[in-house]
Amino acid sequence: QLDPNGMSPVPADVIKEWLRGGLQRLSEIKPALIFQKVARDNARYLLASLSHWAHLAGKKGLVLAIDISRCLMQRPRPKDLQDESRYYSLAMTLDTYELLRQCIDATDETEFCLTTVIAPPAFLHPDDRRGVYGYDALRMRIWDEVRDKQRVNPLSTLVRLAPVPQADHVATAGGV
Repeated sequence: QLDPNGMSPVPADVIKEWLRGGLQRLSEIKPALIFQKVARDNARYLLASLSHWAHLAGKKGLVLAIDISRCLMQRPRPKDLQDESRYYSLAMTLDTYELLRQCIDATDETEFCLTTVIAPPAFLHPDDRRGVYGYDALRMRIWDEVRDKQRVNPLSTLVRLAPVPQADHVATAGGV
């Protein structure tokens, strides 16, 4: 809502707290005509709206980088260690994969948004319970059934980046 006087009905710090999902009382943001908290069920729609709004405002769009490497780390066994790091349970990891699957399924409705997911190699390892093999719905959407390692598919929606073995790197550099 735009105020002709240039004054927002809600302080900026309250709006920022709402965007982070940390606003405790929704009544603080109601003067801005916002009636819901940012939550799992509406966050994707808000991101889609933000990317579309950024495009209308003259920007190229939105780049979203999601690092899921912490999801693949298990908490060290002695829980009495003073470790302030965030660790995710297996259920929370699978919930993250569900959200990624929903983002993939919503690609046709999401415009002007590039979503990248950064994951360690363990994500693709078949023996890791926390990897993509633990959630088939996501794996079926990102896995290549048939893939030619010698040719790039420019229409593919998935790009895998991996370090080039040293021998290949030297051979390529020498041949150029």
